[in-house]
Amino acid sequence: RALSAEDRVRLEVPLMSADDNDVAAALAEARASAPTHGAEFEQVRTYCMFIGYPRSGHSIFGSMLDAHPDALIAHELNALKFVEAGCSLLELYDLVLRNSREFTQLGRRWGDYEYKVEGQWQGRYRRLEVIGDKKGGTSSWLIGSKPELLERLLQLLPVPVRFVHVVRNPYDNIATIARKDTHDLKKAIGFYFSLCRINARIIERMGAEQVLTVRHEDLIAEPIGELRRLAKFLQLEAEASWVSACVAIVAEKPHRSRDAIQWGPAALAAVEKNMPTFDFLHGYEFAGG
Repeated sequence: RALSAEDRVRLEVPLMSADDNDVAAALAEARASAPTHGAEFEQVRTYCMFIGYPRSGHSIFGSMLDAHPDALIAHELNALKFVEAGCSLLELYDLVLRNSREFTQLGRRWGDYEYKVEGQWQGRYRRLEVIGDKKGGTSSWLIGSKPELLERLLQLLPVPVRFVHVVRNPYDNIATIARKDTHDLKKAIGFYFSLCRINARIIERMGAEQVLTVRHEDLIAEPIGELRRLAKFLQLEAEASWVSACVAIVAEKPHRSRDAIQWGPAALAAVEKNMPTFDFLHGYEFAGG
């Protein structure tokens, strides 16, 4: 928390939960402010949790949902860390609310990208029915290493939990992880498929009807249809003004990150060998879009 909020956004450091000290500080603030917001959360009927992989396109999905008038989605809150620290239901909701508002005040910038949806409801709401956190890869990793955290979250929440599983072409996803995170292609491949195994277990644990898999490439190809599908899954109305405003921030074509690194035969073979194991990766290929 020694960094300014602007520096956190630029460096992609979470606003509220970068480390244990940040968790403790933010939770103390939530405990002080949560009682004043209790009535605001009475109409919440669904908790939305993102699972997936880093560098896969979660941020645009989370920001578009946060722009919906009846939803509030935190950006990189890392809600499971607060559940692990013993937060109450109202404290968790308060953290989501404050995170969404703070990120909006900072212009919805994250690293090199901006996720502002003009004229919509980011950082605020009309009727709060869906609340949640956009922290995909880390949430999956935490559940994989500490499965009890998922059970604690389910016990804490009095409403159903619905999971949004964001997938991107594995070659692009792995390439970006290698360039920005692991700095090693072999490690990136191993890390990516470890998350695939964890997410497959989450889907099996929760049931396929509670998990919606969305593809980054499908959003770009058919943004209106994908936004309506996402809204239907969360039982939100796909209002025309919300859909059209969200479509305006969708890229025209997927970014082929795979072309920015060197793929040796062993790396390509490793990805090709592992992909068929997971239904949600079917259809992806190196040469494809």
